[in-house]
Amino acid sequence: MALSADSPLMRDEGDTTSYPMVASATIYEGSMVGDNGSGYARALVAGDPFRGHAVKGVVEGTAVDGGAYVRVLTGRYRMQCTLASVAVTDVGKDVYASDDATLTLTQSTNSPVGRVHAYSTTNSCVVEFYAVEGADVLQHQHTTTTDGGALTSPRVITGINDTNGNELVKVTATPSAVDELTITNGATGSPGVVTLSATGTDTDISLVLTSKGSGIVDCGATCEANAYTVGGVAGVDFSGAVTNLTTVKGIVTAAS
Repeated sequence: MALSADSPLMRDEGDTTSYPMVASATIYEGSMVGDNGSGYARALVAGDPFRGHAVKGVVEGTAVDGGAYVRVLTGRYRMQCTLASVAVTDVGKDVYASDDATLTLTQSTNSPVGRVHAYSTTNSCVVEFYAVEGADVLQHQHTTTTDGGALTSPRVITGINDTNGNELVKVTATPSAVDELTITNGATGSPGVVTLSATGTDTDISLVLTSKGSGIVDCGATCEANAYTVGGVAGVDFSGAVTNLTTVKGIVTAAS
């Protein structure tokens, strides 16, 4: 249930900062604070980016966006909280907010605010809040839709690392990009088919595989009966026009 009066915070760590408020908004002490999508703070509404907890209640009385500021506990911090139906097995799971005072383990359209740090008792636990957007992405192992593991179009800044923290996939951004790579998995078949495709808005899109230095592009061992075979190497299905194929020890290394 949304707050109707101040709710003093019980905290042990964290930083504070001030955010400009939405016109005519009321934010109570202890309220979870959200961003209305235009950079102004308000008592959190499901789906808002989470900014932290209000340190002191504020009433924006000017009826102008930014006419008042609210001081907010932000960054990473832990608090004892009420969380309906929380169990000891929920430790580590993502926590969401459906309004400025209600926490839930259900993702739906709610705002991600932190994770269960420790179980206390029935309907009570310690929540580790992270009020800095994206701060937890690299730390949390997303696995299933029940713990918030389903990600829709996540923004990867530089790359993806493996379980040892080593580079696995690097991402290079192209300004105003309209073409991309699509990977399609396959159902049971004989043979099964997994597809790597160049897709996008352009009518004709080239798919380029580039090796480094004297390295080669090795296309595998087995291919379809109607695929091109160059230098005795199968596994290369050139479905479009192919010219000037170059081979090194029977392995296709370049096509132009």
